[in-house]
Amino acid sequence: MDLLTSTAFYNCTLNVQPGCGGNNAISTAAGDTIDVINDLVHTDGVLNGMVEVKNNLTINANSDGGTGRIIMNGTGAQTYSVNAAAPRTCHLVIDKSAGALTPAIGTTVLSVQALTISAGDFTAPTGN
Repeated sequence: MDLLTSTAFYNCTLNVQPGCGGNNAISTAAGDTIDVINDLVHTDGVLNGMVEVKNNLTINANSDGGTGRIIMNGTGAQTYSVNAAAPRTCHLVIDKSAGALTPAIGTTVLSVQALTISAGDFTAPTGN
């Protein structure tokens, strides 16, 4: 995906289905970031790009990893919701100047390929 630098999406759902070649990945061009000013839902597919999220994150059961990054950088409270059957998502980065990233009610797992906390508060799920 090659984006103009000023492109912003209010909500974004990543739902990439495999094609004939079996490649179910979304990638951004070098230096590009998908800017989501509200909620991101990772439903299906591999994420090999950069996504900035200003509100909440949902990781559904068919999401997969990738070489990309989901950057949680909203200035207020943000939540993440993870389907317990989800195998994983890509690298999760917390880079918040204010507020905290906390699990949504009922979220007991968070499987990511990497976790970086650059700034801000993060609460891990309960694990029950």
